[in-house]
Amino acid sequence: MIKQVAIGVLLSSTIMSAAVAEGFVAVGAGTASAKADCTGWNTCKDSGSGYKLSGGYMFTDRMGVEAVYFNMGKVTASGTRFYPGFGSSFTDTEIKTTGFGVGILGLLPLATEWSLSYRLGLLNAKSMIDVSTTNFGSASDSKSASNIYLGIGGGYNVNSNITVALEYDFFNATDVTDSKYTVSLTSLAARYRF
Repeated sequence: MIKQVAIGVLLSSTIMSAAVAEGFVAVGAGTASAKADCTGWNTCKDSGSGYKLSGGYMFTDRMGVEAVYFNMGKVTASGTRFYPGFGSSFTDTEIKTTGFGVGILGLLPLATEWSLSYRLGLLNAKSMIDVSTTNFGSASDSKSASNIYLGIGGGYNVNSNITVALEYDFFNATDVTDSKYTVSLTSLAARYRF
């Protein structure tokens, strides 16, 4: 009798998990910024437009796994720079940061319509730099490094399939000089469950 009850509980919990399990896709866009050192540049812009794309699978109504891509915009700077052994030249610099990773997505329902979200995962952050000078030509380089990404947000459930949310995500990247910097994205996002 105990064995039959245990099997019944196991089967019902498996069926309930399968009933809740569903896939999802999400997109978010907003303001991306980087903690960049602008010392010595005539002009420096460390924020702009960024976006993220994600998709995954919710195993329960509160926990799932995701694959996510971040485009964290670009940092631009310009000014006259001195290059040892070469001299001075007016320089334009552009640094773009992207990240692709996998992690967990957690949802904490507050009420029928509202929920909090959090994400945690591991990604490959890529920093790409383009430098153009008036006297010495131009050059490009990139650096990739593994880092942790984190995110939090609050959302409104439009219906059982669609959620709109305000979210904040960030991670560290490494530039070509092996210096670490933090990039973040504050976005308005939409998630669709299917």
